[in-house]
Amino acid sequence: MGMTDLTDLMSIRLVFLLVSCSNTAAHLHVIAGAVGSLQMDQFLIGPIVRVGPNTLSISSLKAARTIYGNKPLLLKNEMYDAFSPGPKGVPCGLFPERDPEIHAEMRLVFAPCFFEEELRRQEAAVQKQVELLVDQIEHHGLDENGVDINFWARSYASDVISHLSFGQPFGSLETGTMHFWVAPLRRKFVLSAIFECCRRFPLMGSVYRHLYVRFGKVDAQALHSYSSAQIKRRLASPPRADYIGAVYKPGEKGMKLDLQSLRANLYGMIIGATETTSFAITAALYYLAKNQSAQQRLSEEVRSRFASYRGMTAEETASLPYLRAVIDEAMRMLPPSPLGGMRTSPGMVIDGNYVPAGTEVFASYISLSRSGSYFQMPDTFMPERWADAHNTDTKAASMPFSTGPRNCIGRPLALIKIRLAVAKLIYSFHVTLADEGFDLENKSLHFGGPWVTPPVPLKFHSRGISKQRI
Repeated sequence: MGMTDLTDLMSIRLVFLLVSCSNTAAHLHVIAGAVGSLQMDQFLIGPIVRVGPNTLSISSLKAARTIYGNKPLLLKNEMYDAFSPGPKGVPCGLFPERDPEIHAEMRLVFAPCFFEEELRRQEAAVQKQVELLVDQIEHHGLDENGVDINFWARSYASDVISHLSFGQPFGSLETGTMHFWVAPLRRKFVLSAIFECCRRFPLMGSVYRHLYVRFGKVDAQALHSYSSAQIKRRLASPPRADYIGAVYKPGEKGMKLDLQSLRANLYGMIIGATETTSFAITAALYYLAKNQSAQQRLSEEVRSRFASYRGMTAEETASLPYLRAVIDEAMRMLPPSPLGGMRTSPGMVIDGNYVPAGTEVFASYISLSRSGSYFQMPDTFMPERWADAHNTDTKAASMPFSTGPRNCIGRPLALIKIRLAVAKLIYSFHVTLADEGFDLENKSLHFGGPWVTPPVPLKFHSRGISKQRI
């Protein structure tokens, strides 16, 4: 180990020493969006890192399964209050709901949205938006500065989920302009991260909460009014294959889902499905642009399987082994949500270490998925590890959809959207980097939630395939 390596290691250890003594250091990193890189260095410190006087990051597969499992069930902390779409006392939706019994009841209500039969009914809405995505990429694909694939992936993901939530898409793909519902989401992630920092300091927390409510009021009122109007319009229209049609059935036995609960849950689904799905698509296409041999193999698989562009269905694309491997590997390299959610220990042993009651704990998904303990060549994009039956990597250490009873309920739909988008784009285009020096891993930041990325410029060279000849 050279002097530079020793200096870097000492600097990292100094950072963690400061963090362990003060909440301030750790949460300044959150505000700066640097937690991702901080956690990627976890292997230099060990699987257990104190990131604050009362907060531990425990990154081992066994720990992650314990923290997010249900025996015992570790509860979410007050950090999740920052993600509630309404004031205290108003239903807050699946993601921020801290009461495990209420969460379990709501999850049962929304589970039918993602049953196989319901997904088949929803596919037409997804396919329509994929068509618009490919059309827009074809139109802009060879712009001198490239296409910001992250913008178009966010437009696609938000249009699909809004169609399924409200019965009609936001229209971002068609207009080429991000809908006002989606535009402030990243700002909310940053503000929520700052709230998580400030809540640990009583005076700062109360002041920030006041400012957050005051200055976030315009966004909140606009989203509330729009969502209410869309739900009212949808309820007045004929039944269709969407979430409202699947879950809102007044008069039936079971949990009573009132309009406030419906609005809160649709709000959360749009947020979650937009940022995570779009980032997974962005990451997959970025890594394929950087790894031309992988792109060539995927192109051959897709083009040999489908005689036509429009012949690609959710069921057929799910059966393509290399497509699945590319997507799994992209989400291993950059999990759409790099850190697991915060939980509170009831006083228990986690992976052989006793964690006192009241201690906040979480697992770093990106530390797990980039760990040499679980993956050979962990920093190398290598889809073959997922396609080779003899590969010995511990695949379970990649958790892009989390694990346990609060894992991502929308996983089946997310995979359909990702597979169809990647398959149809690779079928139609050869993808290259617009800027050979662009590094998505170093440019992406996060603030305790999904990644926040700058424009991701790619070039899409048409393969000369006419969609109309099918």
